[in-house]
Amino acid sequence: MKDNGAHPKLQQAITKSLSTWHSKKALPAIQNPPETLENAIRRQDRIGWRSFLDGFWAKEWRQCQTDCMEQLNLKKSPLLWMSRLQRQFWEIPWTMWNHRNDILHNELSSLHVHEMRELNMHVEHEFHRGLDGLPNRYCRLFRGNLAQQLDNGVEQKQQ
Repeated sequence: MKDNGAHPKLQQAITKSLSTWHSKKALPAIQNPPETLENAIRRQDRIGWRSFLDGFWAKEWRQCQTDCMEQLNLKKSPLLWMSRLQRQFWEIPWTMWNHRNDILHNELSSLHVHEMRELNMHVEHEFHRGLDGLPNRYCRLFRGNLAQQLDNGVEQKQQ
Protein backbone atom coordinates (compact mmCIF):
# COMPACT_ATOMS: atom_id res chain seq x y z
CA MET A 1 0.00 0.00 0.00
CA LYS A 2 2.81 2.32 0.94
CA ASP A 3 4.71 1.76 -2.33
CA ASN A 4 1.60 2.51 -4.37
CA GLY A 5 0.92 5.83 -2.65
CA ALA A 6 -1.88 4.98 -0.24
CA HIS A 7 -2.75 7.58 2.35
CA PRO A 8 -1.40 6.60 5.82
CA LYS A 9 -4.91 6.57 7.33
CA LEU A 10 -6.11 4.33 4.53
CA GLN A 11 -3.17 1.95 5.12
CA GLN A 12 -3.87 1.97 8.83
CA ALA A 13 -7.59 1.34 8.33
CA ILE A 14 -7.11 -1.63 6.00
CA THR A 15 -4.29 -3.17 8.05
CA LYS A 16 -6.06 -2.82 11.39
CA SER A 17 -9.39 -3.96 10.00
CA LEU A 18 -7.91 -7.09 8.45
CA SER A 19 -5.89 -8.01 11.53
CA THR A 20 -8.83 -7.50 13.91
CA TRP A 21 -11.15 -9.40 11.57
CA HIS A 22 -8.62 -12.26 11.52
CA SER A 23 -8.36 -12.32 15.31
CA LYS A 24 -12.17 -12.02 15.61
CA LYS A 25 -11.99 -8.87 17.71
CA ALA A 26 -14.01 -5.69 17.44
CA LEU A 27 -12.89 -3.40 14.64
CA PRO A 28 -10.69 -0.52 15.86
CA ALA A 29 -11.62 3.10 15.64
CA ILE A 30 -9.46 5.28 13.38
CA GLN A 31 -8.69 8.71 14.82
CA ASN A 32 -10.35 11.49 12.79
CA PRO A 33 -10.88 9.52 9.59
CA PRO A 34 -11.96 11.34 6.44
CA GLU A 35 -15.64 10.79 5.71
CA THR A 36 -14.91 8.71 2.61
CA LEU A 37 -12.66 6.40 4.65
CA GLU A 38 -15.29 6.00 7.34
CA ASN A 39 -17.88 5.17 4.65
CA ALA A 40 -15.53 2.63 3.03
CA ILE A 41 -14.88 0.88 6.34
CA ARG A 42 -18.56 0.81 7.25
CA ARG A 43 -19.55 -0.59 3.84
CA GLN A 44 -16.75 -3.18 3.90
CA ASP A 45 -17.88 -4.27 7.37
CA ARG A 46 -21.27 -5.08 5.81
CA ILE A 47 -19.76 -6.86 2.80
CA GLY A 48 -17.17 -8.66 4.93
CA TRP A 49 -13.40 -8.58 5.21
CA ARG A 50 -13.03 -12.08 3.84
CA SER A 51 -14.77 -10.77 0.74
CA PHE A 52 -12.28 -7.91 0.70
CA LEU A 53 -9.41 -10.42 0.50
CA ASP A 54 -11.25 -12.28 -2.25
CA GLY A 55 -11.51 -9.09 -4.33
CA PHE A 56 -14.99 -7.86 -3.41
CA TRP A 57 -14.18 -4.33 -2.31
CA ALA A 58 -16.68 -1.69 -1.30
CA LYS A 59 -16.89 0.91 -4.07
CA GLU A 60 -16.14 3.59 -1.45
CA TRP A 61 -12.47 2.45 -1.33
CA ARG A 62 -11.96 3.83 -4.82
CA GLN A 63 -13.41 7.21 -3.88
CA CYS A 64 -11.34 7.26 -0.71
CA GLN A 65 -8.12 6.56 -2.64
CA THR A 66 -9.10 9.13 -5.28
CA ASP A 67 -9.45 11.77 -2.58
CA CYS A 68 -6.11 10.78 -1.04
CA MET A 69 -4.33 10.94 -4.39
CA GLU A 70 -5.81 14.34 -5.17
CA GLN A 71 -4.63 15.58 -1.77
CA LEU A 72 -1.09 14.40 -2.54
CA ASN A 73 -1.23 15.65 -6.16
CA LEU A 74 -0.61 12.16 -7.51
CA LYS A 75 -1.64 11.48 -11.09
CA LYS A 76 -1.88 7.70 -10.64
CA SER A 77 -5.12 5.84 -11.11
CA PRO A 78 -6.94 4.74 -7.94
CA LEU A 79 -8.25 1.74 -9.89
CA LEU A 80 -4.66 0.72 -10.70
CA TRP A 81 -3.78 1.10 -7.02
CA MET A 82 -6.67 -1.16 -6.04
CA SER A 83 -5.81 -3.82 -8.61
CA ARG A 84 -2.15 -3.88 -7.57
CA LEU A 85 -3.09 -4.22 -3.92
CA GLN A 86 -5.54 -7.00 -4.74
CA ARG A 87 -2.84 -8.81 -6.72
CA GLN A 88 -0.54 -8.63 -3.69
CA PHE A 89 -3.28 -10.13 -1.50
CA TRP A 90 -3.71 -12.99 -3.98
CA GLU A 91 0.04 -13.61 -4.20
CA ILE A 92 0.31 -14.34 -0.45
CA PRO A 93 -1.51 -17.72 -0.53
CA TRP A 94 0.11 -18.54 -3.88
CA THR A 95 3.58 -17.98 -2.41
CA MET A 96 2.67 -20.02 0.67
CA TRP A 97 1.36 -22.86 -1.51
CA ASN A 98 4.54 -22.86 -3.62
CA HIS A 99 6.67 -22.90 -0.48
CA ARG A 100 4.69 -25.83 0.93
CA ASN A 101 5.00 -27.79 -2.31
CA ASP A 102 8.70 -27.05 -2.50
CA ILE A 103 9.19 -28.47 0.98
CA LEU A 104 7.03 -31.53 0.25
CA HIS A 105 8.35 -32.37 -3.20
CA ASN A 106 11.84 -30.91 -3.57
CA GLU A 107 14.45 -33.52 -2.70
CA LEU A 108 16.90 -31.06 -1.19
CA SER A 109 14.42 -29.29 1.03
CA SER A 110 12.52 -32.46 2.03
CA LEU A 111 15.25 -33.33 4.52
CA HIS A 112 16.28 -31.18 7.42
CA VAL A 113 19.86 -29.88 7.33
CA HIS A 114 21.01 -32.19 10.09
CA GLU A 115 19.41 -35.19 8.32
CA MET A 116 21.25 -34.31 5.12
CA ARG A 117 24.52 -33.93 7.05
CA GLU A 118 24.02 -37.34 8.67
CA LEU A 119 23.16 -38.95 5.33
CA ASN A 120 26.35 -37.49 3.80
CA MET A 121 28.38 -38.90 6.72
CA HIS A 122 26.91 -42.37 6.05
CA VAL A 123 27.66 -42.09 2.32
CA GLU A 124 31.25 -41.10 3.10
CA HIS A 125 31.63 -43.98 5.57
CA GLU A 126 30.23 -46.56 3.11
CA PHE A 127 32.33 -45.16 0.26
CA HIS A 128 35.55 -45.57 2.25
CA ARG A 129 34.46 -49.03 3.32
CA GLY A 130 33.90 -50.03 -0.31
CA LEU A 131 32.15 -53.18 -1.43
CA ASP A 132 33.60 -55.09 1.57
CA GLY A 133 31.75 -58.34 0.97
CA LEU A 134 28.75 -56.88 -0.87
CA PRO A 135 27.58 -58.66 -4.05
CA ASN A 136 28.77 -57.20 -7.38
CA ARG A 137 25.28 -55.84 -8.18
CA TYR A 138 26.07 -52.93 -5.78
CA CYS A 139 29.16 -51.83 -7.76
CA ARG A 140 27.14 -49.11 -9.51
CA LEU A 141 26.62 -47.37 -6.17
CA PHE A 142 30.39 -46.92 -5.80
CA ARG A 143 31.16 -45.47 -9.25
CA GLY A 144 33.01 -42.16 -9.37
CA ASN A 145 34.75 -40.35 -6.57
CA LEU A 146 33.43 -39.29 -3.17
CA ALA A 147 32.57 -35.73 -4.32
CA GLN A 148 30.38 -37.17 -7.09
CA GLN A 149 28.67 -39.48 -4.60
CA LEU A 150 27.91 -36.55 -2.30
CA ASP A 151 26.40 -34.63 -5.25
CA ASN A 152 23.87 -37.41 -5.90
CA GLY A 153 20.21 -36.99 -5.04
CA VAL A 154 18.74 -37.99 -1.71
CA GLU A 155 17.23 -41.22 -3.02
CA GLN A 156 20.53 -42.44 -4.49
CA LYS A 157 22.40 -41.51 -1.31
CA GLN A 158 19.90 -43.51 0.72
CA GLN A 159 20.44 -46.53 -1.52
